[in-house]
Amino acid sequence: MIISHNHKFIFLHNPKCAGTSFREAIAFYHDDPMPFWGYTTDPYWGGMVDLAHLRLWEIQILYPAIFHCLTIYNSLTFVRPPLERFISAFGYHHKMFRPDIDLPYLDRTAQIDLIERFMSETLTRDAVRTDVRLVHFSPQSWFTRLPGGQMIRHILPLTPDNLNTHSFTLLGLPRAYVDRQNRGSDDLSHLAEHPAVQDFVGQFYHQDFALFQSDPALASLTSLPGSLGETAFPWAGWTAW
Repeated sequence: MIISHNHKFIFLHNPKCAGTSFREAIAFYHDDPMPFWGYTTDPYWGGMVDLAHLRLWEIQILYPAIFHCLTIYNSLTFVRPPLERFISAFGYHHKMFRPDIDLPYLDRTAQIDLIERFMSETLTRDAVRTDVRLVHFSPQSWFTRLPGGQMIRHILPLTPDNLNTHSFTLLGLPRAYVDRQNRGSDDLSHLAEHPAVQDFVGQFYHQDFALFQSDPALASLTSLPGSLGETAFPWAGWTAW
């Protein structure tokens, strides 16, 4: 998260949506004493909190002054298709937290078996809420809305134009170079074609689909393609975000 009190804007870092890249591009403007990076202990729930990927209710409870700023400052975040983002998060999770599993080197059958077991045995709403290692699987609506309504002023689909140009205009900043961070070349896109994965994503992220379908600017993010191609997934090669 980047907070500029001088320029009165907040960039909220939705995981697996180029947040690290954009954060680095605008880090110069961060002037809050808290860097909002790394981990801290949650005094209320007793677990760990990922400061880079704070969900809105975490900001509201742990950093009420920043939450107040969200209500009056300009704000922006990026979103991407739930299925595409889920596959990206799956690859990232195993790279960071399961080095004992060489996911990219498993054959496709083994990869499918692994993701099926991960969906059935590991991913629950409670686990994603409380296990800091699973924050990248958080529904995107947790970074954009609370029960009272939308909290983020600008919710942009992750496209090259939005990332490199339009976002800066909306924040009132001069355009800066956005360097691609967290590079990865492992292609797990075939997992998105698996019916069980599509069914899980459709159910687990039903709030995201409802949110995107309610906004014409985001409706294109809701498709669950039967086959994965450049049209449906223009960012398929950027799987490490």
